[in-house]
Amino acid sequence: MTPRVSVSADGTHHCRNGVPIYSERFDEVLSFHEPGLAPVRRDRRWRYIREDGAPAFPGSFDQAYGFYDGRAAVRRGQRWFHICTDGRAAYRRSFAWCGNFQGDRAVVTLRNGTYRHITIDGTFACSESYGYAGDYHEGAAVVVGSDGAMWHIDLDGRPINSARFEDLGPFHKGVAPARDASGWFHVDREGRPLYSDRFSAVEPFYNGRARAVSLDGALLIIGADGKTIRAIRRPSRPPKARGRTNRR
Repeated sequence: MTPRVSVSADGTHHCRNGVPIYSERFDEVLSFHEPGLAPVRRDRRWRYIREDGAPAFPGSFDQAYGFYDGRAAVRRGQRWFHICTDGRAAYRRSFAWCGNFQGDRAVVTLRNGTYRHITIDGTFACSESYGYAGDYHEGAAVVVGSDGAMWHIDLDGRPINSARFEDLGPFHKGVAPARDASGWFHVDREGRPLYSDRFSAVEPFYNGRARAVSLDGALLIIGADGKTIRAIRRPSRPPKARGRTNRR
């Protein structure tokens, strides 16, 4: 396996096994992404280079990010858009801001501040716009409606279930962190809670375990059933009147 290229400790070039892979030095560099291109900055202008440090194509940008799904988000002036791997604009329109493509969908912000998703050719993936929209993970994205409620949508913009939350995270292995009026917990793809307890904070599960903070400030490791596997830090404040503290 070819050793991975990484950004140098001072952020001015790229290395392989700690050895610079070219002689050039820049003001800032970002990571290489397929097909072997990286954005680099010098004198406030961003360009793309190949692994030998040579320019990948002519032209520069006010801001540039890595390639995902063969497209990279860039900015010229107030115009955000995506480019192809040869530096050409991927479509004709521009936006107030662009995210990266994930699963052939990217989040963009319109001039009125609303969020939408676009496909790889720049067309809108669905007709709805939102107060906020996140990247797609496992075929679903978090969106925020005009009333502030949050839910997951599929690639066509349809809600994947009828559940609505005060806050919500992306899916990881079919489970997402969510918050209601009582606190944070985890839900499945149907929007159903995995357990009844509530916390002041939770992280995604990693092999059936997650870090959580109870409503009274205890730092915990919990299982998929919400039960405490291990307490790392004792409670730091009196429990709130509502909800359960999960102290077992």
